[in-house]
Amino acid sequence: MNNKDLQQQLLEAFSTEAEERIASMFLNLTALEKSTDAENRGKMLEIVYREAHSLKGAARSVNIIPIETLCQEIEGLFSKLKDEKINFTPDLFDTLHAAVGIIEKYLSVPEPERHNFEGTISELAETLSVYKEAENGAKKPGAETQQKNEVPAVQENIVSPEASVPDQRSTVSMSVPEPEPELKT
Repeated sequence: MNNKDLQQQLLEAFSTEAEERIASMFLNLTALEKSTDAENRGKMLEIVYREAHSLKGAARSVNIIPIETLCQEIEGLFSKLKDEKINFTPDLFDTLHAAVGIIEKYLSVPEPERHNFEGTISELAETLSVYKEAENGAKKPGAETQQKNEVPAVQENIVSPEASVPDQRSTVSMSVPEPEPELKT
């Protein structure tokens, strides 16, 4: 087996693993957003944290740096969420769903087209970093950061797993909120 064949096998294995991890992240983010049970929320936090960590390592092994970078930010953010250093907000959930959605979209397009998503991935990573640095809401991304983080199309169709049937997927429509204009004083 030559290096090209080995690289192709690694990419195929990565693709399968990524699909499973992305589906789990969508499922657990959605459940986490709806859950009020502290014990269940803790379990779901841990699952998303581990999925982001594993996807980061898998992306690194096949040299897909944009996904590795975004997963690093998701993992770091979930580490702070687990330690209760920051809290969930509706905006944070929207950003996390957008981040997982852009990972899925990036990996679903042919490699020559992926560069079209790298700016959005970098901006989402930056936004997640700002959330990560906030201590229990002390700061959150401002309009200037939110405006940069628009997903390529405002109305995105993102594939997410259904909770009741793990092997079937459905299309969920997700709107990325428009940034609020800055107030001038």
